[in-house]
Amino acid sequence: MTHLPFIAAAYAIAIGVPLWLVIDAALRTRASGRRLDAIDPRRAQGAPDPRGAQGAPDPRGAQGAPDPRGAQGAPDPRRTRGAP
Repeated sequence: MTHLPFIAAAYAIAIGVPLWLVIDAALRTRASGRRLDAIDPRRAQGAPDPRGAQGAPDPRGAQGAPDPRGAQGAPDPRRTRGAP
């Protein structure tokens, strides 16, 4: 029975510290969001998040990767070697 306070303290620390960290992180995130709303006019106007619900946008755009040969299939002049 003499170890019961130490065991109770260990459980309280094991539950209390992570809970405290989670609450602190949530409060900091909310405060940062409010600060960002105050300085970023796009967020203040209610513009949609550029990442959207599906995550980050495709950096290649909707068309996919560009064809390195150009529109007519000719070699890309930036990739050719030798005299022009």
